[in-house]
Amino acid sequence: MAAAAAGGAALVYGVLFLTISSSFASAWNYDGHAITCNLARPLLTATAAAKVDSLLNSEFPHNFSTLCTWGEEFQFLPQYSWSPPLHYVNTPDQACSYDYTRDCLGMFGQPDMCASGAIKNYTQQLITPADTHNKTEAMLFLANILGDIHQPLRAGFSGDEGGDTIRVYWLNTMNGSSTSLFEVWDSVIIHETEERYFNKSTPTFNETLVDILGNMSLVIYSNLSTDDVAAWGPCPGAAVSCPDLYAAESIELACKWAYADVTPSQILLDDYYMSRLPIVEQRLKQAAVRIAATLNRIFDPNYVEAPAPPAPSAPPVTPPVAPVPPAPVSPPDPTVPPSPPVVPVPVTPAPVTPPPPPPVIPVPPVVEAPTTP
Repeated sequence: MAAAAAGGAALVYGVLFLTISSSFASAWNYDGHAITCNLARPLLTATAAAKVDSLLNSEFPHNFSTLCTWGEEFQFLPQYSWSPPLHYVNTPDQACSYDYTRDCLGMFGQPDMCASGAIKNYTQQLITPADTHNKTEAMLFLANILGDIHQPLRAGFSGDEGGDTIRVYWLNTMNGSSTSLFEVWDSVIIHETEERYFNKSTPTFNETLVDILGNMSLVIYSNLSTDDVAAWGPCPGAAVSCPDLYAAESIELACKWAYADVTPSQILLDDYYMSRLPIVEQRLKQAAVRIAATLNRIFDPNYVEAPAPPAPSAPPVTPPVAPVPPAPVSPPDPTVPPSPPVVPVPVTPAPVTPPPPPPVIPVPPVVEAPTTP
């Protein structure tokens, strides 16, 4: 992050101890989450980082990446079979808007059963002093779902399951296999970036995946400014978390970028990838900033939000100057005789002396050549 925190870039190297299996490398639901953790760790205060490490070390010694990726690995285990609906929000088809009361419902209409509701629930568990909840589990769910809610299609239309039923072909796929629009945003764009720019397709892929994600994190981190942190971190009204804002952002981006110009069975060409990649990068950065800010607010009582960047100032408006009315003209005094008219004095022009004629230059005589007798 450009000048975001002293020594911040160096701290990123300290969190690249990811224990990643290729069987889990399925992107925003793994790779993307690992990247957000790499970006978030340098943004934690020392107090918050110590508390996070303490909770992690009780079950996952020295593995900070687990903070963001745990939910992807364990949500499908039998004891967590109830949890998949907590990783997305369903919004009405073509509405391109989000409303908590309308949209945060479970399969059978249960309220608060969505990503936004889960973030509020786990935030409340963590700020409650009583140890009536598993704080480590609450923190793991919170960080993972905060990442999920920033993936635009995790707030997509209910009719197509967030793009999951829209089958498309990615770039120059030649084997006839298709993927879903949801997977394009959840994993494929990040995988494409790994292969194009970070040598994922090399023979040493399984050996260098940690380095690939670490290098990607460093590149993205270098594009994260202090203004970004100040603008994205705080919640309206000084709330501890504000997932409704994040969900509203996601569906707006889904309509503008994910669903736009896409039809079923379409081949998504390179211009789709290149124009959407900046949106994916921005959402990874925003997720990281907000994970760190939320944990700082929960665990550090002395945490102070970074000041928001000043709004662009409009040029000063100069008030119009009122025209000065002409001075009133007094009527002539009848007792004063009028002044005589001014008679112009004729001016005699000065005589013009003609210039002297130019001197006459004599022409030399023509000398005839002598004739030969």
